[in-house]
Amino acid sequence: MYLYDDWTFLSGLIGVSMFPLYPLYLKAQRPETIKNMLYLLEVRGDNLRVGMEQIPIDKLKRVAVGPFDKDYAVLQFPYNPMYQIDYSFPIQQMDDVRAWFRVEVPDVELIE
Repeated sequence: MYLYDDWTFLSGLIGVSMFPLYPLYLKAQRPETIKNMLYLLEVRGDNLRVGMEQIPIDKLKRVAVGPFDKDYAVLQFPYNPMYQIDYSFPIQQMDDVRAWFRVEVPDVELIE
């Protein structure tokens, strides 16, 4: 009985002691960086292709394209949890990527 309580206490103590490191873990979770985002985008029939992922366009309502930091922009589908698309690309391409979505998939709302 005492051994169980000691391990429970010890595991709780380890968990609490790791809490200050959590912001460093989040900062390390950087999206995959792509040199040319437009190269990965394509409309194929009723699907949007982003890299190796294909998403039915009728399931896509919002796409996040916005600045990630001073050097990179990000492309994410935050309202479509089935599709874990998370790319960063040079911020100079951000306006071109937004224009591509406006022309190729005009019914999709672009958010930052």
